[in-house]
Amino acid sequence: MSKSVIPISLSVAVDDLSAVQPRPAPCEHTPTLMERLANRPSFQETTAKSLVISQKEREQPNACANFTILKLYGIPNCSTVKKARDWLTRHDIRVEFHDFKKNGLDAAIAENWLRQRDWSELINRKGLTWRGLTEEQKQQLTDSSSALTLMTEKTSVIKRPLLEQDGKLLHVGFDAAAYAQLFNLNGHDGDLP
Repeated sequence: MSKSVIPISLSVAVDDLSAVQPRPAPCEHTPTLMERLANRPSFQETTAKSLVISQKEREQPNACANFTILKLYGIPNCSTVKKARDWLTRHDIRVEFHDFKKNGLDAAIAENWLRQRDWSELINRKGLTWRGLTEEQKQQLTDSSSALTLMTEKTSVIKRPLLEQDGKLLHVGFDAAAYAQLFNLNGHDGDLP
């Protein structure tokens, strides 16, 4: 008895941002979020959905895939982080979420933030983590260097969420009106009609 071989072909659907897909060659210039927003029609002319990559851009086989991705840093069960994530979802703005609890914080990222903002703006002095510090630990926090040590050891002490694009810290904390202005949704309180 001979065995026959039956050829089988499989097709797999993969999300267009999947790591298994080859990426096109890098573009000479990939516009930043702010550059894309500057060329964006007003809110009255379109919805916030235009902030994500358009269907036409996705369908172009040689389209540049090196667009910038926003990153949101925080802790998933933090109420302020939840509000920010909900707001971004309602406005169809894609972000990569970095969970401090699961992923920690690289010192280089924290150093970058401390070059852009004063250390006192990045430390949450109202949270449980701050209240749980000893008086000696609180007194040792005097400058960016001591803030860096505290931020990397106890990420829950960082004010959150932090919204970042390509290393640039766009916003600390969450405020719907500030996000609306940041994403060029002026004239609205940050909520879709």
